[in-house]
Amino acid sequence: MQWLAEQATRYLGRTPETDAIDRLVSRATAESLSCDAQWDIMLEIVDRINGTRQPELIDMVAIALRRQLLLKSHSTVMLALTLAEVLIKNCREPMHQRIGTSLFMATMKTVSRRAAGSRRELKRWS
Repeated sequence: MQWLAEQATRYLGRTPETDAIDRLVSRATAESLSCDAQWDIMLEIVDRINGTRQPELIDMVAIALRRQLLLKSHSTVMLALTLAEVLIKNCREPMHQRIGTSLFMATMKTVSRRAAGSRRELKRWS
């Protein structure tokens, strides 16, 4: 049974390293942080990305970041945007390529549209 679980994990691209980086992204963008960026966690993510040759690790960061950007919590989205900025400024080209995909850019477009809708609602209430 354990062998089957290991094979499924390998097939799906989930490894202990990708699970760890997924948890780091979740911790760096946790709603409980209330817009106080966790720079130590963010820089640890940068170090892991820059120190790896595993494309699935970089893919997992992009997937986890997209997931956090699509959440409804404004503080989580702001922290995810901060993390995206940190990754662009401090990581090498493989990370830039993942963030530059049409899927990631569509996510950013969704985020900006939701933000514009929120601003319109605030103006209406004022």
